[in-house]
This record gives sequence, structure tokens and C-alpha cells, in this order.
Amino acid sequence: MTRSFPAFGAAVLAGLLATAANAQTSLVGTWSATVNWDQPTGLMITSSFTPNGRVESTTQNHMGQSFFLSGVYRYDGARGILSFEWHDYAPKQTCMGGFCTPAPVPAPLGVTTTNRIRFLNGNQFVASSKDGSTMYMRTNGAGFPAR
Repeated sequence: MTRSFPAFGAAVLAGLLATAANAQTSLVGTWSATVNWDQPTGLMITSSFTPNGRVESTTQNHMGQSFFLSGVYRYDGARGILSFEWHDYAPKQTCMGGFCTPAPVPAPLGVTTTNRIRFLNGNQFVASSKDGSTMYMRTNGAGFPAR
């Protein structure tokens, strides 16, 4: 008697298709995401990945305060793994009324962070880490969705 495992077969096929989609989709470009944007503590993140392995990211809150990070990345499309390391940030100080204080480093510098990337299509992906998942949308660099 032969047993059929359609659910298992479908899961394997879905995994193979996701791996193929990740391998064929480029991370190069500008991507935006919001995190808890419906909350007062919400953030908007815009990240740009260049073909030569550089990444720049700006994170902004509802009040317009922002910080900038730059570094390097490596993307393994076959495995859907994105690794990045921040090397610099801005602003280095915050000033109010002529009085300036050093700004804290917004993320650890020189530390490799790894995310699992799953492309939903050529213009959307979900990045997952131990801290949760965030959906990114390809943008035109000014924050508007790409067509």
C-alpha cells in the first residue's frame, strides 16, 4: 500500500519555490518599513543596499527625530540570509538651545547581525530575526512604493 503525503509535498515545493525566489530577487535598491507606526513610539525605516555591499539606513520617529547608520552587508539569496554590520552613525551629538551633548550610538557598531529574508515578490520581503519580523517594501528612494 502506498501512502501519499500531499501536505509534506506541498511544503517541500513551497520551500523550494521560496528558495528560488530569494535567489532570483535582488536586495539592491531602497526599501522602507514601518514598525508600530500606529503607536506613538512608531518608527519608519528606510534602507538602501548598493551592488558593492554597502548599506545605509535612516530611522525616524513621528516627531521627525532620526538617526542614520552606514555599514556593509552580505546577502546569500540561495539561503535567504542577510548579514550586516554597522560602521558609522549620525548625528554624533544632539543640540538644544545652544547646548550640545554626545548622542548615543543607536545600534552596536562592528557587530554582525543576521536576518532571514523571505521575498513575497520582487517588491516586498519579510526580514526575521530573534526580535521579530518586519515587512519591507521597495521604494523609489523618496519613500514612495516602487511601481
